[in-house]
Amino acid sequence: MHTSTAVSGLWFAVLLGGPAAFADNRQPVPESMTFDEGSTITARIRARLAEDRFGALSEVRVDTSAAGDVVLRGRVKSQMDADTASAIAWAAGGVRSVRNEIAVLTDE
Repeated sequence: MHTSTAVSGLWFAVLLGGPAAFADNRQPVPESMTFDEGSTITARIRARLAEDRFGALSEVRVDTSAAGDVVLRGRVKSQMDADTASAIAWAAGGVRSVRNEIAVLTDE
């Protein structure tokens, strides 16, 4: 008896709403919250920066757009360290551009 009630209810839903009654009602996730190629590129760059044996690049922050535009920020002790971070970013693959905003600390 319960089965016939459930089937009747199902038919009623189909008649009232048609295929729309079973449509996917999920809302799209905002682009900023989706996993994209930019996240993958960022992870590859961060992993390579972490491999620096002297730890000079550990303070470098990486932001990457879905299109592959990379921005490097942070502080390092030498221009060579900042240039190394840029080279690592370019070598990550999928990178369209690199903007190096890393500050080089000076001894005063």
